[in-house]
Amino acid sequence: ALLRNDAARAEGAGDALMRAMDANRSNMSKRKRFNLRWRWHDGFVEESGPTQCVLQAADSGQLHSMLGFPALVLLELARTELPRASAYATAATDLLHFIKGSRGVRKSPQAHVVAAAAAAAKDTSLAMEIADELSSQMCKSGSLISPMKEGAEEGETMDHVAEAAFWLCYVNHSLASGTPATSSDAALQKTTVSL
Repeated sequence: ALLRNDAARAEGAGDALMRAMDANRSNMSKRKRFNLRWRWHDGFVEESGPTQCVLQAADSGQLHSMLGFPALVLLELARTELPRASAYATAATDLLHFIKGSRGVRKSPQAHVVAAAAAAAKDTSLAMEIADELSSQMCKSGSLISPMKEGAEEGETMDHVAEAAFWLCYVNHSLASGTPATSSDAALQKTTVSL
């Protein structure tokens, strides 16, 4: 919506993300859980599983991208002239704080968009920790495929490869344009991706 200069639609999307954040605040603070699914008639789906919720205490198996992308969208909305821009910034900060408290996020092959959101929020430390770990996983295996999703079909794996590559480039660009280059940036730039 922002790319099309559709402020009303962008604001509607931001407000929907804010409602999801507000509805999850109690879960985030008390249960260390962000519910991803809900029904109109009875509220949150209380089942556990990677497509149902993100648990801070989990070491692996979490779809951190399901929170990273909304955080990035909220950050983009915070940079607009929309009336609720400051509220979007607060929600993005709160969501990134929750994600940052997740035990397995720094080693998660699903955290590439979290690195992008962290870079956009100028949290260089979190962005580089995630990007460096993904880069390390790629270098060890010789490709993006094995760290992304073992047992996945080839088409699904290729989607993950393309998505990870895009977000790692985003991180690199965001950090390079906002902070001085570091040796970690150079390592990311030299990573060879082979399928």
